[in-house]
Amino acid sequence: MGILVLSVIVSFIPIIGNLIALILLWPALVRAGYLVARQGQSSFGEAFGDLSLLLKVFVYYLILWLIPEILIGVGYILVGDSGGAESILVILGSMILFILNLFGWAGPYAILSGRAGILMRLNRAFPSLHKTLVRSS
Repeated sequence: MGILVLSVIVSFIPIIGNLIALILLWPALVRAGYLVARQGQSSFGEAFGDLSLLLKVFVYYLILWLIPEILIGVGYILVGDSGGAESILVILGSMILFILNLFGWAGPYAILSGRAGILMRLNRAFPSLHKTLVRSS
């Protein structure tokens, strides 16, 4: 609960606070939830205990959100007044974002448990995407 309250307080600082909340506090909140699920309780210090794990969770979320957000952003920029074929990027980005949110939620817990790295977890979560990327390269 303390991490959540700290995250809300820090996010009131215009730009730097939001970055701190996104980079450090959100992964710490995920780790605290993982520790509560495994041990039944968690302390404030344990949530921030291993910064390399927090960085891995942040990178996982960054990878998960980057592609759909770029598609949606480029789609909105290109659509402008035309509303033509560029709007397909917005639809495609929204569909990818929905699918990633539906199936990608377990990735940080696999990373925190040590069962998988970031890329291995993405491969396990989305095997057909990995096969498509390997064939295209």
